[in-house]
Amino acid sequence: MGTGVPLGVALAEVRDGLDHAALTRALDQALAALERGAPLAGVLRAQAGDARADAKRHLIELAGRKEIAMLVPLVFLILPVTIAFALFPGYLVLQAGF
Repeated sequence: MGTGVPLGVALAEVRDGLDHAALTRALDQALAALERGAPLAGVLRAQAGDARADAKRHLIELAGRKEIAMLVPLVFLILPVTIAFALFPGYLVLQAGF
């Protein structure tokens, strides 16, 4: 823009030059708002809300995958040791003949 290029053209060049989905979506909406004469603040506010919701959804999906991964040591390490500690004293008592 500092070289005299109109705002819409400059934003379109930035959008085409970068390969980032969220930025492309935001610039598309900003360009559409500029072309239609819509209030830019409302469009940017809605875009920020969408970005927050997308980040929240991504974190929830990541937490779901990590939750399954955390169950592996529990099921294969901690649970068998706990069961062995619970059953071993009874086995010793049965072997002793009480």
